[in-house]
Amino acid sequence: MKPAVSMWSLEAEITKNGWSQSDFIKWADTNNIKNVELVSYYMDRENNIESVCSLIKELNIEVSCYTILNDFVTSSEDCMDNFRKDLNNASVLGASFVRVLTGEPEGSDAVDRKIMIQRFKQAADAAGNKEITLVIENIGSLSGHSKEAVAIIEEVDSPYLRINFDTANPLLADEDPVDALKHMLPYISYVHLKDFITEKSPDFSKYSEAQWRIQTSRNEVKMTGITPGKGDVDLNRIFEILKENNYSGFVSAEYENDIDAEDATRHSINFVKNSTGIN
Repeated sequence: MKPAVSMWSLEAEITKNGWSQSDFIKWADTNNIKNVELVSYYMDRENNIESVCSLIKELNIEVSCYTILNDFVTSSEDCMDNFRKDLNNASVLGASFVRVLTGEPEGSDAVDRKIMIQRFKQAADAAGNKEITLVIENIGSLSGHSKEAVAIIEEVDSPYLRINFDTANPLLADEDPVDALKHMLPYISYVHLKDFITEKSPDFSKYSEAQWRIQTSRNEVKMTGITPGKGDVDLNRIFEILKENNYSGFVSAEYENDIDAEDATRHSINFVKNSTGIN
């Protein structure tokens, strides 16, 4: 397994201190992590892909994944043009993986599943032409549960569309993360290491909504992001299963909260390194 860190982990620091992509990459290098997950939102904002490419080459950094904010359920046909632009950026950056989403229906709009699947097939074909694998994250109303994510993978039926397993996101779909991992395992090509503590835990009362980023599951269970090993996700068992099944891909630390983001991200990186046996 290969440790990585997602730029999203430091979103609070980036917002507060005005960090650029270059600042994040240098931070990763200083913290002895050579695989970074970049996010299209920041690339679009800065529009500086040439300087980012120069920096990762200088520091011998690999872009483990390029995370994009695509929407394949929208009625707008521009979605495929936007996707192709993001895919091209991923290729220029040398990323082997692009994290994708389904998108979310607006209001009471019904999802045309046939169109969504057709767009995923087109996207996978385009990615294959660039030797890039798309990884759909288990998140949202259409792919948050393992059964939903697997159904999309099997319906699209392309080697260039796999799953980005986020260790905590099953809780948002009221699913046990270990059960979700077992169901998605044959299709997992990328992993986000994340932990949540839910209101079912006696310690949850420490985390006030005034300070912490509170999320709610489909069944209205409240939860918040926390440093790995302190929450409700059985991360030790998840790593055991990954090792038992010879998973050798990236494990990207992704802290999801606003409190102490920098220290928590360092802790997350160390947790990944210790769990994978790579220091």
